[in-house]
Amino acid sequence: MRTSLRPYEDERIIVNMSVWESVDALFKYAYYSDHAELYRRRTDWFVKMTTPAVALWWIEAGHIPTVAEAKEKLALIEQYGATPLAFTFKQRFTIERNDGCSTQLIT
Repeated sequence: MRTSLRPYEDERIIVNMSVWESVDALFKYAYYSDHAELYRRRTDWFVKMTTPAVALWWIEAGHIPTVAEAKEKLALIEQYGATPLAFTFKQRFTIERNDGCSTQLIT
């Protein structure tokens, strides 16, 4: 697999980011669509990381997240575990908005 994003010294680490409307929509895609078969076979292509490999977080609608943000979120999970600022499928956090702004999920 090739990607031009190389935010880590180890060039074997690749970055994949996407924006979703909800944790449930992402979860269904990851585990219950055609993608699930590829996910189950991930050990055929990837070495298990010793640090967190997935971070989820909420953003304002229209915001385009950066790789630097993703690295920060992964570091937060590594240091503190899942929090409302960065979380995982296993320990999810919701966001409640009262100001009329919409939010989206980043993975």
